[in-house]
Amino acid sequence: DGYDRIPTVSDLAVCGTSISGLIQATEQLSQGRFCLLPLQTSDWAAGVAALVNLYQRYPEWQAVPLLNLYTSYCWGSQLTPQQLLAYLQGRPISPPPADWSVGHFALLIGQLQGDRHSLYAVLDTYPHFGWQGLHLQPIEALAPSLQRPDFPTAGGIALFIRAEERSQTTALVEKAGFCLQPWNNGTPTLHSK
Repeated sequence: DGYDRIPTVSDLAVCGTSISGLIQATEQLSQGRFCLLPLQTSDWAAGVAALVNLYQRYPEWQAVPLLNLYTSYCWGSQLTPQQLLAYLQGRPISPPPADWSVGHFALLIGQLQGDRHSLYAVLDTYPHFGWQGLHLQPIEALAPSLQRPDFPTAGGIALFIRAEERSQTTALVEKAGFCLQPWNNGTPTLHSK
């Protein structure tokens, strides 16, 4: 119900989801019970590791990290089990090229640690990527997908939490080196009237 009321436009230059719009929608649709904290850092390799450590230390947050990445930096989602094991053991592999090239939101749901390397578990809304939407990415792909060094836009991580946890979570993520600031992912922010 209600899909007929979702606004549409034909101009692709203004289509997409801005982080500011997502923050506003989260608070409005949850009637203030949940919020998104927009996390930024100049070092995403360290930042992703710090965030995983935080939500492992504080499982009571039930925090959900929402990645706003640029997919062209990612490994293709159809890695073989042999490729995954070789990478985790520190052996060189030739990963498949990225499945697509677009700014996108996906969930960071965990980390798979190997003898030499780790892979981060990313859950996508499109089930044809990986295994029913689950695919694994190394930090050397995930960090630039958030930083977007070849684009004028930026990415980041929006941390979905209960609103009552906002002040404690803000203090901890700032102590971990993040700044809380929405980023320009290339989608204009349309303000409601």
